[in-house]
Amino acid sequence: MEKHQKKFLIKLSLLSLFLGLLGVALFSTMLKSYYQPIFPLLLLFNLLVNYFVYSAVTMRIHKSPVQFNNVFMISNMSKLIVYMVVLLVYILLNKAQALQFAVAYLMLYFIYTFYEVKALVDFVNKHKAGQN
Repeated sequence: MEKHQKKFLIKLSLLSLFLGLLGVALFSTMLKSYYQPIFPLLLLFNLLVNYFVYSAVTMRIHKSPVQFNNVFMISNMSKLIVYMVVLLVYILLNKAQALQFAVAYLMLYFIYTFYEVKALVDFVNKHKAGQN
């Protein structure tokens, strides 16, 4: 594991911990009726998927910019498809909780994806600065 990957995993874990604590606070008070027992697994799912995508993309930057761009686009499109399949399967199996699940799931998707893209942009900028 490269240094930047380890740093990303630590920060991603801290983000997950923060979101978990925020979830506990919100779901035990104001949003008690909206709690989803699967919420902790959603945090773990997001952590693992985003770490995998980040690692796959950053490993390609040393080979060629074209390959980096291709892997970035393919991995993000694949990630979106996987997330949509999981969302649809859960909704079909749990129609009574579909709206609550979809809202929490998509909020986590956007939070984690924003963090991943920001980390990738920072990584690419550092990599470019190191080449000059």
